[in-house]
Amino acid sequence: MNRIKFLNQRYLKITSFFIFFFITLVYPIDKTFGQAPPTIITEITSDIPIVVDCPCAEITVTVRNNNPSPENFMVKVIFPNDGFDPDNLPTYFSTIPNTVGDVTTSFIFFEPNETKTFVLKGSVTSSNTIVGQGRVSRPNGQFFVSGFSITPATFVDIDGTDPANPASLLDLINSGTLIDQSEACTFDQNPSPSFQSIYVRGTLEIDTDYCFKRNPGDGIEDGPFIMLDTDAKIIVKSGNELIIRRHVLGCINMWESIYVEEGASLNISGSLIQDGKHAVHATHGSVINIYNSTFRDNYVGVKFEDDFINLPPPYIQLNKFYNNKFLGTGSLKRPYSDIKRPYTGIELISTDVNFIGTPNAENHFSNMINGIIATSSSFKVKHARFYDIRASDVGNFAINGNGIHLEGTGNSDFSLLEIESSDGWVNGDPSFLNCDTGIKVIRGYALITGQKIIASRGINFEFS
Repeated sequence: MNRIKFLNQRYLKITSFFIFFFITLVYPIDKTFGQAPPTIITEITSDIPIVVDCPCAEITVTVRNNNPSPENFMVKVIFPNDGFDPDNLPTYFSTIPNTVGDVTTSFIFFEPNETKTFVLKGSVTSSNTIVGQGRVSRPNGQFFVSGFSITPATFVDIDGTDPANPASLLDLINSGTLIDQSEACTFDQNPSPSFQSIYVRGTLEIDTDYCFKRNPGDGIEDGPFIMLDTDAKIIVKSGNELIIRRHVLGCINMWESIYVEEGASLNISGSLIQDGKHAVHATHGSVINIYNSTFRDNYVGVKFEDDFINLPPPYIQLNKFYNNKFLGTGSLKRPYSDIKRPYTGIELISTDVNFIGTPNAENHFSNMINGIIATSSSFKVKHARFYDIRASDVGNFAINGNGIHLEGTGNSDFSLLEIESSDGWVNGDPSFLNCDTGIKVIRGYALITGQKIIASRGINFEFS
């Protein structure tokens, strides 16, 4: 997992200090017991912002035995005033709320000069700063501590958990919970109080034009954020436009999708979208723009679902799609944690769209089970690269290890792939590299030009 340490940033304040009991600062060797004290380093790490009641905080205690002889240490984390709820507490690792009394747990054996790391995961249960200690004890009762503090990020909590009464963006604005920023979405504006992080539980309906943005000049990891609870979703209602320019992510489980209804518009740029089951779900008659963004560790990055045969126009309209990255880091959240990599970057169902990058703003797909999966669709791919697309041995996927997979259902008019290379195949970098199969077409047509494919199987046509 790529882990983001929110150290010394406004969303997580960490203080680490060391206090050694029964020793003096003058002598490195303890004169009472004749042993050097252990080194203790306590860090707070998280791959997402720490939010109240989201079990995403990780407290890492690193302990080193500084003696030339073996030692036995008991490692604890103490919260004198509570404020932390451990998640799946390891048997060797104890946490003590409100007390520093004895806890039944095992001592850990350390070889001479050995270093061990202990990780405690859990939830911050208070919106205030909480103070804790990493504590290391010897069997004789001598102990040493490393202190820390955690200040959780500030989020606006949006409760749409009642299926009959989802949260309304317009109501949130009218009540003053969210600030009306529908007309404020350019990067050159001065910071204002409208930069709010939100935490969505259940369903949030976008029933007015709105823009979730970030502070000008801040990196995407700096916030503000959109966080979604397990299976939470955002629905862009017909006639409204949602603009996203920030980090969108889940807590410990995957969220459902940003669902775009017919007649609605979604514009994503300069954003990082992760942890979605179908992070973006575009439907018949919706308008989509996605550029300069990264889709990371989603089960499906963007799903386009239309119906050419049975529905009249307008169909899905994809205006901009360039300089995007679809990738996996080797760690998906539940319920897909076992497969570890995204199933596919893009999924097409009965859709006619074009994914057109530019020579300097290509679309990239990497470290996934598949790159693009299309069923009964007509689409064009230009200026794109597919790297490290490998089959998964977990999950029993019928479509597995294909850079691009197109499958028709007998009506070839709706099963056409056109693909052009970024820079030709002679001197340029490969368009497909380390893929099980570069391009697979079943009962469809493909116009393939200028591709350099380095794969176990380059192009596979089936006409069954």
